[in-house]
Amino acid sequence: MSNKRIEIYSDANSKMEVEYDLSIGLELNSVSLHRAYLVDMSLVGFRLYKSDLRNASFDYSDLSDANLSGSILVLASFKEVNFERASLINCKANSGDFINANFSNANCAGTVFDNSKLHGANFTGAKLEDAKFQGAKYDLNTIWPHDFNPKNFGAVFNDNENVYMYDKESDISEILDHIDMLQRQV
Repeated sequence: MSNKRIEIYSDANSKMEVEYDLSIGLELNSVSLHRAYLVDMSLVGFRLYKSDLRNASFDYSDLSDANLSGSILVLASFKEVNFERASLINCKANSGDFINANFSNANCAGTVFDNSKLHGANFTGAKLEDAKFQGAKYDLNTIWPHDFNPKNFGAVFNDNENVYMYDKESDISEILDHIDMLQRQV
């Protein structure tokens, strides 16, 4: 049996030390991790079912095969998080930051992504039945499942994230080439 100890910092619990068996994973169902800081961590297979993760930061973490179903992810930050094969059924993920998150083969059925940032997110093979995307922003780098039209679910195309790519020194032909490439992708 190989154990691992992690420290979780949050407004709800100040500091929580958790020890778990690596072969089983961590189970913290129905826990409050409001404003928790779990950045750049391996959280593979963690079970945080029906947990309060409002305003939490999980940026750059690996949550593949995790179960966050029924959790509250409102205003949480999940930049570049790996949710591959994760279960996020019926989560409330309103106004979350999921820039460059990987949802490949994740189950997001019934999840509310309203007003979230989905620029560069990858939903290849994800289950999105009854998911809501009202006002969620996505760009040309966002990958949706085959036959899924995000506009039909209220998502808004917003490619403003690419504005920073050119500085004042850039020549006009490079900018025009990039615009032409983006238009061909649509």
